[in-house]
Amino acid sequence: MLETYLTFAGNEIANNTRTASYLVDSGAGGTLQGQCFCDTLPDAIDDAPYTTPELDPAPWYDESDPRSTGFAGLWIEKIDGLYNTPIERTITQRIGDGAVRGCLRAKDKTLTVTGWLFAQDECGADYGLVWLRSALLGSQCAGCNGDDLCFLACCPSQIGCRGEGEGEHGEGEGGGEDDCDPVYDTDVQLRTLKNSALVSGPDVVAVAPGFHQGMCLEGARPVYQVTFQISTDPYMWRQPMSVVEAQPWPLPTDDAVCNITWNDLDECDPANPDCLPGSNVPLRGCVADELCPPPPPPPRLPAASAACVCLPLTVVRQCIDIPSNKVPAWLDSALRIEVYSGEAPLRNLSVRVWQNPQDKTAAELDECAALGTYYITYVPANSYLTIDGVTGKSTLRCPGFVQTNASTQVYGSGGGPLEHITLSCGVKHTICADVDTTYIDPLASLTISTITREL
Repeated sequence: MLETYLTFAGNEIANNTRTASYLVDSGAGGTLQGQCFCDTLPDAIDDAPYTTPELDPAPWYDESDPRSTGFAGLWIEKIDGLYNTPIERTITQRIGDGAVRGCLRAKDKTLTVTGWLFAQDECGADYGLVWLRSALLGSQCAGCNGDDLCFLACCPSQIGCRGEGEGEHGEGEGGGEDDCDPVYDTDVQLRTLKNSALVSGPDVVAVAPGFHQGMCLEGARPVYQVTFQISTDPYMWRQPMSVVEAQPWPLPTDDAVCNITWNDLDECDPANPDCLPGSNVPLRGCVADELCPPPPPPPRLPAASAACVCLPLTVVRQCIDIPSNKVPAWLDSALRIEVYSGEAPLRNLSVRVWQNPQDKTAAELDECAALGTYYITYVPANSYLTIDGVTGKSTLRCPGFVQTNASTQVYGSGGGPLEHITLSCGVKHTICADVDTTYIDPLASLTISTITREL
């Protein structure tokens, strides 16, 4: 992982490339080696070449505080805990031999960041410490959930040039390599740790030796060594990968096939575990002892379900295939589903997800073999409903930029609690979305993306 660039709650916290540039411009160049920072970073994140904190301006620059021009940034030395695997399992010893193993779970990560505050003088370093404390508090709207902590897996590499008609080296008409506007794989390298929050610090743990004796020297230099801790969710999320963008449903027709297949054979209840799959012939199984019948089973708890979930009689369907090259083989991906209702309310939408390694058509897929189902009961007119597998939340964006919780509009299989579906195993997946023909607007559309996670 590239530990030299860090953003928190949308603010740049550390950028060794920026700090190195300020050292050169302040007359202190030559003290840092090129491999200590990523020289392609300014272009890769669409920054102009770094000059001075005032002209760029730097994230910490404050026109009302002259001390901010003397601060050159936080230089990260190391981040402890970033490579730790946050997996744990509870082991309970039996009275006899052996033990009972609990479920595997991913706990939080605790990152300890150590670095130096570079400044031209002590006043600049003091300002930098104050700024860092404020920046690490995160956004005002995060509440107890925390913010996004972002970094890069590797230094971004150039993958091409912007513009059409350019050759392999970016040569357009009458131009050469110098005319290339480079494109970098920044989105591929970006990683996000969700629900991140400051635990402790930043604390000054050391002052640069001889700093006060060198106050007459020119240029920025290390002043305070600081450390702070951040707690985050366990998974490192990659950037979303689009599968389909605002794809409308086919227009409903008068000859739509009924969505329900009635079973009028009463020889066997399909829900009975003693039935042979695919038939109505009951299996004999083991015969109970007539002289000593077994005790009755304990009563079952009622299943959680919502009365609002309704299966429509006729639906219009659209299906999307996710090719195997968009599904990781050794990792897994979350789904982000966005539904736009159009100019009328949308009701009774079901979204099913299948693993489809045999490349079956939608008609050949077994409805009962789906990985899971999302049931959406209602989306108001001119509104967007988003089911986010990264955050585990469902939200509605209504006219006027109003965003509300949509947990009462989204349910899981059988109308029960929502369970988010993940894609894995590096195989093809198929998603089918069925919507009630009575409540479908021509402008209604479906957007799907996948987001891969790493431990």
